[in-house]
Amino acid sequence: MPDLNETLVYVLTGALAVSAGIAMGVQTKALRWAGFSAAILITGVVVITGFTIGAAAPWMGPIFAVIAALTSVLIAAASRRDEPGFQGESYWRRVVLVLSPRYTKSAT
Repeated sequence: MPDLNETLVYVLTGALAVSAGIAMGVQTKALRWAGFSAAILITGVVVITGFTIGAAAPWMGPIFAVIAALTSVLIAAASRRDEPGFQGESYWRRVVLVLSPRYTKSAT
């Protein structure tokens, strides 16, 4: 791909990662499958684009993975504020609880 603007690729990758992270972090039962499907489609587009661009934008994959994971955790912590295990906890404590393996075992 001639004359590739690497900064533009990384900005678009970041924007797609945020949208995929939001879709993955949604906890509403009605939207869970739609959000997960959208996140998978976005991830597929980024992977295919990454293979197409190749070495012209080597940080595309890591940037997407970190931003999508971080956004997903932050959205999950915000959307679970009304659950019994999270009531009365600060936002950052909810973030830690979302990441806690102990929480995931007790929630099932």
